[in-house]
Amino acid sequence: MATAAGATSNPAKSAVKENRRDRHHHHHHPPKNKKPWHVLLGGFVAGAVSRTVTAPLDRVKVLSQEGRIVAWDAATRHPTVHAIADVKKRQMRLSKVVKHIYVEGGVTAFWRGNGINCLKAGPELGLVFFLRERFMGLLDFPDASIVGNFVCSASAGATAQCLLYPLETTKTRMAVASSGEYAGVADCIRQSYSRGGVKDFYKGLGANLLGIVPYRGLEVGCFYCVRAWLMDYRHRRALTCPTPSTAAEEAACLFATLRSAPLPGPDEDGNGPGCGDDEPVAAPSSVDVACVGAASSVFAQTVTYPLNLVRTRLQTQGVNGRPTLYHGMVHCATSIVKADGLSGLFAGLTANYLKAVPASVVTFVVVEWIQQALQSAPLLKPK
Repeated sequence: MATAAGATSNPAKSAVKENRRDRHHHHHHPPKNKKPWHVLLGGFVAGAVSRTVTAPLDRVKVLSQEGRIVAWDAATRHPTVHAIADVKKRQMRLSKVVKHIYVEGGVTAFWRGNGINCLKAGPELGLVFFLRERFMGLLDFPDASIVGNFVCSASAGATAQCLLYPLETTKTRMAVASSGEYAGVADCIRQSYSRGGVKDFYKGLGANLLGIVPYRGLEVGCFYCVRAWLMDYRHRRALTCPTPSTAAEEAACLFATLRSAPLPGPDEDGNGPGCGDDEPVAAPSSVDVACVGAASSVFAQTVTYPLNLVRTRLQTQGVNGRPTLYHGMVHCATSIVKADGLSGLFAGLTANYLKAVPASVVTFVVVEWIQQALQSAPLLKPK
């Protein structure tokens, strides 16, 4: 009886243990003044800004992946297809692609198709960030959960891609188009529909989903997972490591973060460091966000690039004089390997890095900026 009474006679002690458990698991709870539309707006603006900034690099990347340039005669409406590969090395020459784009259409040609790109990327990234946050909350995953971040980010990416894939196809076709091939976005949509109906807009969807699921899962999932680790480490360091600290103390703090050890809790009376949710944890700086975003992008791009390449080839084949070479995703991949070896699946990877890494950095930095600005705006704070 004494033991039972003792177990229930000290509610403060039970509250301390409960607080320690909550602080250990770090379940996903967005800030109280963070509204769903903050995430949607942040992703939308970030998508449009990042794609506009990196549009020239995106066009170089897509042409490098597609492997052919169409010389379009506006008078006769007759296309002539030219390869842009080095015959000996069978590798795309980025300098040749850049020169062709400039000679063919001037500086503005580097932004061809950017309007439809922004129209697609803005809503897509807005949905990705919004759905990821909703999924994390619904499934009650911890902020630093590797599995949780991957699953929720991949699911969000797949959902957004299925909803907006016709815009992705149109964007790709505009990016590989030469001057005069299309009168504009509406003409590209009209030609695509007249060529194959609605199905024509969904060419390469299977390869795209196989690529986008691991890509969004790795890129967005790794970013938020490392972001959570970084905040946890800094919080833990502020509570446990003296200033200045030794390398051993820093390493111990880092190791405790990686293995998700419980944060230092208060004593049995509820006093001491880490005793409440009001402990200050500084948000990552723009430099932190940029570095984590760049690393996440490089990792995700490298793993999923072959599927990205296959998708581009399937989307553009048979369009305005381009030959139809592949019968499906598997046939496309095996044909590339037979012709160019395994390295053929990574054709244009350098151009992809040059475009994708800055795009990811700008996206994550702008998303953080906008969400922090909206949360701190006096007129938007809850009364």
